[in-house]
Amino acid sequence: MLPPIPQTTSPHPRLRIVSEPRGEEAGLGGLYKGVGTVLGIIGACIAFLGVYVAAIELNGWIIGIALAFATAGFAAMAAFFTLRYLWPCLMLLVLRLLH
Repeated sequence: MLPPIPQTTSPHPRLRIVSEPRGEEAGLGGLYKGVGTVLGIIGACIAFLGVYVAAIELNGWIIGIALAFATAGFAAMAAFFTLRYLWPCLMLLVLRLLH
């Protein structure tokens, strides 16, 4: 049988600690990650297909198909995390290049 859970009391009875449940992001933080996730998925798919086709083209069918999955997977992960967290910086660069 487990011992009982000890009860603690606060030295300041009027103060309460209130925490938000995990996984629920409100405001601009949720929007930032939401837009970043969508752009990251699109960029990861493009990177995966591009690297996969390039690896097959460079190495031939047998070796290209065997080795392209790992290489394309790493490129897709890098593209996803880069776009997910740094998409505002990339948008500024694109706007600067277009201006």
